[in-house]
Amino acid sequence: MQKEVTKKVTGGILIISLLLLLGVIAATAVSPPPALPNKFWGNVSVNGVDAPTDTIIEAYIDGELRGTTTVGIEGEYGNNLNYLAVTGTLYDRGKIITFVITLPDGRVMTAQETAEWGRMQPPRKVDLTGVAPPLVTDPSANPAIIPDDTDDTPLWGEEAELSVTVTDICAIDSVTIDLSQIGGDSEAVMTDTGGGVYTIVTNASDGTTPGTYLLPVNATNAPGLSETSVSVELTVKKNGDVDDDGDVDEDDVVYLGCYALGVPGYDLNERIADVDGSGVVNLLDAVYLASHINGIAGYELLR
Repeated sequence: MQKEVTKKVTGGILIISLLLLLGVIAATAVSPPPALPNKFWGNVSVNGVDAPTDTIIEAYIDGELRGTTTVGIEGEYGNNLNYLAVTGTLYDRGKIITFVITLPDGRVMTAQETAEWGRMQPPRKVDLTGVAPPLVTDPSANPAIIPDDTDDTPLWGEEAELSVTVTDICAIDSVTIDLSQIGGDSEAVMTDTGGGVYTIVTNASDGTTPGTYLLPVNATNAPGLSETSVSVELTVKKNGDVDDDGDVDEDDVVYLGCYALGVPGYDLNERIADVDGSGVVNLLDAVYLASHINGIAGYELLR
């Protein structure tokens, strides 16, 4: 009886041992065998210009980040034996390595070159090139609100300066803005005023529907790459609509008169209220607006 128990216990221990051993073998089988990283170095350029220092180079396999380095010398990465080390396993042999370039200004692009992950590879030189459209920031309109120009002769208050900042590590070829929504040119040229700031002064043509407009900018660099995702916001009001109700009527005359007399609670946008085009808002504007509304000859146009 005791021998039987001993046999059963011994058999159980053997089974457990075998199961544990099989588990270890199975775990070993699915664990990827380790391998030395692949190492890369070379030149790096964006839009035909050496990539600046602090540019980040990343390496991906199957969408997974496997290595990263930072450009320490303009136009070079992995120099002075500070290679871009790309980790992997034997299972990665033959897989494609994708390189991603991130400029200091935040623009991200995939390099045109790739490499193949291999086992026991010596350091390899792979020159990387990237292309990216310009960086367009800080869109603004000053002032942000203007009246429609009823006589198409811009006077004080009827124009706005639109501006954006355009930067790149290469030259900028052109910057235009589409003003067709407010009666302007669909490819109006913006002028470089220095420091990468491009501006244009515009009015809103007579009959422009009151509302807020997003005016698209098109910035193109020397290689011909364009950035078109940025717009300048400009609001157009009906000239003389000082109470901002969408109509020009006697209520606006009263509102304008109260403002000119300093009555509390009658704040307004003087650019909308200067209907006689004098550059000053006073009771004469209220008189002019009343004459316009009543159809008196000589007051057909709001200045």
